[in-house]
Amino acid sequence: MELVYWMSTFRTMTAESSMLTGFTFAGMRAAQGGSYPVLNMFYLAVTACSMGFGLLCISTATFVSTHTLLSL
Repeated sequence: MELVYWMSTFRTMTAESSMLTGFTFAGMRAAQGGSYPVLNMFYLAVTACSMGFGLLCISTATFVSTHTLLSL
C-alpha cells in the first residue's frame, strides 16, 4: 500500500516536471534578442538551469518509479 503511494507520487512528479520543463523551453525561445544583453544572458542562464533541474527530476522520478515497479 505504501509502495503504491510512492509510485503514484513519483509519476505525478514526473508529469508536473515535464510540463514545467516545457514551459521553460518556451521561455527560452521567447528570449531572442533584446536591448539589454547582460539581462538577456542572465535570463537564459537561469532558464537553462531550470530546464536542467527539470530534466534531472524527470529522469530520477522515472527511474525510481520503473525500478520500483520491476522489483514487485
